[in-house]
Amino acid sequence: MTLKAVFFDFNGTIINDEAIHRELLQGVLVSENLRPDIEEFREICLGRRDRDCLREVLARRGRVADEVTLDRLVAQKSAAYLHWLETQPKVPIYPGVEDLMYRLTADHVPIAIVTGAPRQEVERVLRRTKLGDRVRFIVSGEDVAQGKPSPEGYQRAIATMATVTGDATLTAANCAAIEDTYPGLTAAKAAGLVAIGVANSHPFQMMQRHANWAVDFLHQLEVERLRFYFEGRERENDATIDVA
Repeated sequence: MTLKAVFFDFNGTIINDEAIHRELLQGVLVSENLRPDIEEFREICLGRRDRDCLREVLARRGRVADEVTLDRLVAQKSAAYLHWLETQPKVPIYPGVEDLMYRLTADHVPIAIVTGAPRQEVERVLRRTKLGDRVRFIVSGEDVAQGKPSPEGYQRAIATMATVTGDATLTAANCAAIEDTYPGLTAAKAAGLVAIGVANSHPFQMMQRHANWAVDFLHQLEVERLRFYFEGRERENDATIDVA
């Protein structure tokens, strides 16, 4: 089995921005005269779309938010995030991301981003870094009806990648997803991809429990080893077929 594509999560996988997201979420709640809970971000929001996060956070406080309200709050948080980005002299990309993307594209493995983040946030980061030329397309939070842990985003990404590459043999089984959270890993595995966990947001041991393969840092993810992993899965499948 040949590795056909790699899909990256965005927040917490490509860019080290979980702390600012937590701070901005708390700001949104304060603007609605609601008290923030510092533990809620990790419990409810980590790895999920802002819309889904805010809906549940508000529900916990007895507030049922309609879609118009959610649109307003998501836009408010996104505007604050974009402002924060503009204040950063350098975008805080995780070490190893640029090198891994370079090595994948040099090895003719196409890359895309699958995220719950708003598209404009991802595009702003890509424009300010060297990553834009590496990424074929983005599946963002606006592109799906259900965010992670639903597999919808990855299912859409697989279909899109097969179309843009013209590769009819590209399926979930020969693609990998790189994620840093439990909802992301759940979504990737539910879609049938190999789920690689990077321990940016949770301990390595927890990543091991939820992922097919875990690493502490992205620079440890070697393309040759990744290809060998997929070839090994194919040999295992062939052996199973032979025994049967």
